Amino acid sequence: MVKLTQAAPSLTQSALVYGPPKTGKTELVGKLSEHFNIIYIGLENGHATFLKFPQEWQERIELINLPDTRSYPVAIETCLKIIKG
Repeated sequence: MVKLTQAAPSLTQSALVYGPPKTGKTELVGKLSEHFNIIYIGLENGHATFLKFPQEWQERIELINLPDTRSYPVAIETCLKIIKG
């Protein structure tokens, strides 16, 4: 264990944005793309929200779409593998 004051700064950061539908998660990620490069893993077609942002911001978003249906439910398993490494 290392104290925060002794930790080396990281050049990359990760965040998982999770919450109920229609609460502004995709909007938040889109606004972060003004300053940061984003890898967006979409489980639905919510990425259309990004199209209202300036082209410069859109260029900073790498989109990964995971198909997820009742007959082929792979999205959650794939996300868990990504998070766990």
